[in-house]
Amino acid sequence: MRNLIRVNFLRWKNKLSTIYCLIGTICCAVFNCVTAYKEEIIGRIVFDRSYFPTCMTAAMLLTAAAILLNRGEGDPVRNAVIAGYSITQILLAELLPALVFACISALIMLLPMLRAPVVLRRFPAADLLLGAVGILLMFCTAAVLCVMLATICQNRAFAILLSTAVLLFGVITSKPLVESLRHPPTIPAGYNTFLDKDMKLHYEITEEKPNPSYVAPPDRYRVITLAGMLPQSVLTTAVIYLDTDPKPDANITQTEKDYLNWSRTQCLFLMRLLPFCETGMMLLITGLGLLRFRRTDMN
Repeated sequence: MRNLIRVNFLRWKNKLSTIYCLIGTICCAVFNCVTAYKEEIIGRIVFDRSYFPTCMTAAMLLTAAAILLNRGEGDPVRNAVIAGYSITQILLAELLPALVFACISALIMLLPMLRAPVVLRRFPAADLLLGAVGILLMFCTAAVLCVMLATICQNRAFAILLSTAVLLFGVITSKPLVESLRHPPTIPAGYNTFLDKDMKLHYEITEEKPNPSYVAPPDRYRVITLAGMLPQSVLTTAVIYLDTDPKPDANITQTEKDYLNWSRTQCLFLMRLLPFCETGMMLLITGLGLLRFRRTDMN
């Protein structure tokens, strides 16, 4: 098996697609480095969520493209079986270089976040590490999925289209699921200001009332389960978490502070849950792939 792994790593090293996809990932990281933070009018540097998800999604798709384009010529699975290797050895040897490349791509995308330590110091280091691990596992899960799809589909173009569709579906579907969990159960009491037709400022006192956007149990448990099945949920969770400053300005209302605290609490819950879900999804996809190929007649 050692020789098979060495052959796969050499194939990755000698393919131009590896270099092109790495260059594309570095370009995404540079763009993310420039746009990840912004300076407010008062001179305070904060996280900017405008392009962060797009950059991460583009890097994940480039990782998927590298995995699918670096597959061996002909039918590498059948050739390895003829050479005497088992299905388990073949798939594990295909997975290893793909996972290494996915980890490298994730680290390249995460390094630019260190550009503004003044922002990161506002968050606990353990929470930031948890988010980084989640994003790393998101790339690894995408790599495992692409390896399995590439091995199942003999047509490389169809495998690329299918992998892209599955990954984009996860990104698009996970966002509204995670966003729906950030709404608190009630809208706290407060006051609103408005101008009448004579341009006079008025204050309106509001009482605490149920929040119509809150997802209550048992629907909440279903949403959390669906979000856990989509590794891309960690991306939206990380964006929302970085967008909720743990030390907000003193000039915001108590209602806004309570909303930020609730959102941050829900994000922390998901950030602690999602790494286990992503690991489970990787094991599930790998197990299904092995089961599928154990039943394949290589003759």
